[in-house]
Amino acid sequence: MASRLCTVLWILCLTCPAFAQHRPLLPNLKPGDIGQFITRDASVYQDPQTRALTLTFRYAGDEPEVRIPVSKLGWPVDWRAYRSVEFAFKTTSLEAVAIAFSDGKVTKDFVIEPLPGIRIDGVIPFDAFVQTRTMTPLLPLGYKVWPSRLFTFERVEEVIFRMRFPAEPSQFTLYSFTLRRDVPADGIVDKKPLVDRFGQWIPENWPGKWQQKLVARRRA
Repeated sequence: MASRLCTVLWILCLTCPAFAQHRPLLPNLKPGDIGQFITRDASVYQDPQTRALTLTFRYAGDEPEVRIPVSKLGWPVDWRAYRSVEFAFKTTSLEAVAIAFSDGKVTKDFVIEPLPGIRIDGVIPFDAFVQTRTMTPLLPLGYKVWPSRLFTFERVEEVIFRMRFPAEPSQFTLYSFTLRRDVPADGIVDKKPLVDRFGQWIPENWPGKWQQKLVARRRA
């Protein structure tokens, strides 16, 4: 009898989202789901093979955004059983991106300022939204972060991606977005040089970059 119970529990752990340790959300998106996203000065594309989402934020005087309606997509609304969201991403811009959570009345932001051009494993620990006397600073690899406080994740109606005043059209590619019952470590996925021998940031170009290289060569 005990062995049968263990077998049933093992099957539930493998097949039932309520018992699962982690819950990836992007693979569950169907072709028609993208049309339910609400966009403002932005567009969304999902790669049919990898399921990755690319959000393109257009240059605008306001803050372009993409709003994902959680319940309409069949995603869980009550996230209290989970401790964090793990998300792999890459951006083409240094512009700050706010990942916000709304319960329909209150919206709280998790603002990141990523290094562009590299793929990063990011983590949003739900404890970061809890106000305590002593706050543990967040020091992730590959991006800076500023979380809002006082959000319980009892009811998540929308997940919102918003870029703060992009100076040019910019893309934010989301490779995964997974609810987790633990808080994994963040990290940089692309293990490659980020600074050239002249001390310049490789993934980004700017006016005068090549001239600076020539000057550095002459001085060397």
